[in-house]
Amino acid sequence: MDEPVMDDVTDELKRLVGSRLRSMREERQISRSRMAAQLGISPPALYYIESGKNCPMVRVLAAARIFGVTVDSLLEEPEHAAV
Repeated sequence: MDEPVMDDVTDELKRLVGSRLRSMREERQISRSRMAAQLGISPPALYYIESGKNCPMVRVLAAARIFGVTVDSLLEEPEHAAV
């Protein structure tokens, strides 16, 4: 069995973090525009993060601080996810 390629791992993490950020934002009923303003980025830039196309860690760290959670919690699978 081949080892995962770093790009594959990175892509998976980008999708996971983006999905968790979007879920947390939506659970708290925060608009994309408001969240983007809090992060100091444009709404389209936040869309790229939430869709897993981009994941600048500085913004992820800032988002974790805004939500009052650890970065680890952004990487954890949700409890209700099918395994």
